[in-house]
Amino acid sequence: AGRDALLAAKHHGPRKRLVTFLLPDELPGDAAACPTPAGHYADIVYRDGHMVGQLTTSAYSHTLGRPIALGFISLASKPAGMKPKAFVEGGQYEIEVVHRGDR
Repeated sequence: AGRDALLAAKHHGPRKRLVTFLLPDELPGDAAACPTPAGHYADIVYRDGHMVGQLTTSAYSHTLGRPIALGFISLASKPAGMKPKAFVEGGQYEIEVVHRGDR
């Protein structure tokens, strides 16, 4: 069963991709707020207006001077024949911060 599952996964390709996000250091209209999300699959990722995944972890990057996050992006809407990297890099992303890390 394990070999068959691996062959099927190889044939169909990856279902999701782990990506890195650079987040703004302030929320619009609220200069005192630092929108570092909590991660842990609570914060929602949208690609071109459609929900495609969630953040898994986030932290403040002192090197970059702003919050960063990791999240999984679904490849379900990727056109056949398109490389996953091209699909991921070709979209416009928004993140709905459901739980802020400072609370």
